[in-house]
Amino acid sequence: MLGLSRHYKIKNLLNLLPLIVLFSIFMPHGWYLPEETHAATASLDAWTNIYSGAPANAGGTINNTITVTSGAGRLFLTAVCLETANGATSTGISATLGGTALTQIGRAGNNREDCWMGYLTDSQIPAGGSTLAVTYASGGGNTTGIHIKWASYSGVDQTTPVNSSIAVYSAAATVQFGTAINYLSGGQTVYVAGNGGTPATESADNADFGGSLAGDTTSAHSSYAEQTANHAANGSYASTTTITFAGTTSARSAIVVAAINPVAVAGPGSLQFISSTYNVNENGGSIILTVSRTGGSTGAVGVSFATANDTALSGSDYTANSGTLSWADADTASKTITVNITNDPTPEPSEAFSVSIFTPTGGVTLGIPNISIVTITDDDGAPAQVPAGNTFLFTALLAGISTYGVLKIQKKKGRG
Repeated sequence: MLGLSRHYKIKNLLNLLPLIVLFSIFMPHGWYLPEETHAATASLDAWTNIYSGAPANAGGTINNTITVTSGAGRLFLTAVCLETANGATSTGISATLGGTALTQIGRAGNNREDCWMGYLTDSQIPAGGSTLAVTYASGGGNTTGIHIKWASYSGVDQTTPVNSSIAVYSAAATVQFGTAINYLSGGQTVYVAGNGGTPATESADNADFGGSLAGDTTSAHSSYAEQTANHAANGSYASTTTITFAGTTSARSAIVVAAINPVAVAGPGSLQFISSTYNVNENGGSIILTVSRTGGSTGAVGVSFATANDTALSGSDYTANSGTLSWADADTASKTITVNITNDPTPEPSEAFSVSIFTPTGGVTLGIPNISIVTITDDDGAPAQVPAGNTFLFTALLAGISTYGVLKIQKKKGRG
């Protein structure tokens, strides 16, 4: 009698398994991706103008010795702005530090006023005093003025140090970004801008850029660097963001903008079973379910767990278990839940119960699966057959609705 009842129940459970999974996804404590956060970048070496001159030639290399402050996750930046004589244009700018070529972030292009910016990541930055060599060239005439600036930052993503950048020339005393600059929380945005007039001042129409740094108004043109504070949230600067030069200006302006990426720091992560189903023999003694922490390890976290009956009943088929699992800060080791299995001598079909995790703490989220089904396989042989001519009570559980009925099995007699 029990064998037939449980047969219907376990078959129905398997039919409902997709619904259990969908419920897990949309339940209040269902699946969420852990939110990625970021550390804050920091200024190591403030923007400094280390060279200002009027080389009056068509090209060359300018050498300066600098020492970059030590730190973790560093980014070294060099910016160059130059002005050429009437009829001439800038045709190229590049730089090396200690013999290692900087990666170009952007260059405004072949115009009389040109600005360029490049970078090195931490592993490329030499220790101690090193030569910063800037090479420039102009076509059709001489370079009449050149400014070289540098700065360094720590806490920068070493894989993608720059999130967004632009380089623009404008035949006016103003220059717009032209393209939106996207930035991440914890990062900073910097720019270097130049104008062919002198002495000229500059300002941005966005208050995030708090004031001119490393300004120089000598050698036939004016140039400045600016940077923001750490961004409080992800965002962007509009393409219409405008830099305006005032004072003695020319209709030649250039700018390079770079949004510096902070190091990504994963949050508390998510907790989930490593499998949505487990199987155990009735004589196996116990079953061990494993819960993993993935996607982050920040902070101490925890989760509650409990068993629940289905076709298997606590007390007769298994021992109910409930409690909490805990992880310390930076702990990513998996934790286990043990459920004892009861071995009885009664032949019966496979039975099942569930184990769920819920109520996460410490900011951790529940992953998928957060419910696992344990199937107990009988070790006592097939259930007893119902003799012909007997009457028995059966239970069919369909979608959680119990129906009772009486079935009479008659043995067909042959004709004599």
